[in-house]
Amino acid sequence: MLGMESAQDKTLKQLNKGFNTAQAYEAFKIFKKSNMLTNGYFIIGLIGETEQEMLAIAPYAKSLGLDIISLNRLRFEKYSGLKELLDNNKDYYVGEGNRI
Repeated sequence: MLGMESAQDKTLKQLNKGFNTAQAYEAFKIFKKSNMLTNGYFIIGLIGETEQEMLAIAPYAKSLGLDIISLNRLRFEKYSGLKELLDNNKDYYVGEGNRI
């Protein structure tokens, strides 16, 4: 299970993931040599991502060689700092359970 989060380098940098898509491709070259089942977790609705960028997740996951992808809606935990970003962005609505 791998927290890939996004198919976009700008978003990975914003999230401080510590890797970019080129590095992910290099890592998956190694993963493919094993008999490991890989599940990549991605977030839909990340701040600043367009619909087209979100739709790029499936082709990106396929090109990496992921066996499974799991899509999750953006949400935040108390004190994560994400609430302040969302409060300043009129395009997002925070609903019950901190669902965005």
